[in-house]
Amino acid sequence: MMIAQCTPCPAGRACPSSGLVLPSHECALGHYCNSGTQWPTQHKCPAGTWNPNSTSFIQAADCLRCPERFACLMGSGHSSQPLLKCARGHFCPPGTRYPTEYPCPRGTYTQSDALQEEAQCTVCPGGFYCIEGSAEVSGRCTRGYYCPPGTGSGIDFPCPAGTFSNATDLKAADECRPCPVAHFCPPGSVEPVACYAGTYSSNMSVEDAGLMNLGGNTVLSGNLSAFPSCITCPPGFFCPHRAMLAPLRCGKGFYSKPGQANCTICPVHSRPHGPSS
Repeated sequence: MMIAQCTPCPAGRACPSSGLVLPSHECALGHYCNSGTQWPTQHKCPAGTWNPNSTSFIQAADCLRCPERFACLMGSGHSSQPLLKCARGHFCPPGTRYPTEYPCPRGTYTQSDALQEEAQCTVCPGGFYCIEGSAEVSGRCTRGYYCPPGTGSGIDFPCPAGTFSNATDLKAADECRPCPVAHFCPPGSVEPVACYAGTYSSNMSVEDAGLMNLGGNTVLSGNLSAFPSCITCPPGFFCPHRAMLAPLRCGKGFYSKPGQANCTICPVHSRPHGPSS
């Protein structure tokens, strides 16, 4: 007999050896056997499907959709590849291919291994943050920030400009503290920063340093800064220290330009010599 006269192994069976008179093996669970299959485990059911109890599947489309709350790797249903529980921090709708395929989104978490949809993930509590796929809350809110319920990162919500906080459990912006007088607080401040020499402020909730060079006394761009920034020391006054509440007036024989930390001595002008009278 010629090979061309041999009959292909029928769909649903496997023919693993030569010289067979009849198909010798049933198709393995977790698999399917189309026409001409050689080994019972030759064709695995695709990931996201399984075959728990049939030896007669003949195509991938016969494999059953993986049940909710579980994951099905390729070949699931066979004793060597059972269903897998959904991973903590994740949910598993029908047809899930692996336990970590669907993470709970940022701002949520779950300790359960039996969720079937995103809506079952637990909202992260206020004062904490939860990264994607968390089985526990990920951490306390970062200092200088606040974390309302459902926050996904410790730095999502900075304390607004003009406020600060060194606490790690804030839930709302109104829990950030007002910046004290003679200081400024950019967004996300942990501690207030003293207004620089050349500026002053008697206001609370100042937001930035103003138009001053860092620690210097040069007014930038020729403009003067005003509240909600630290206020530029006006001409005729000087602001020699950081955290000043009010400017100091220059004395007689001295002058100043805007934003100066010290007054300048007025130059001496000689009387012009003219013809004697």
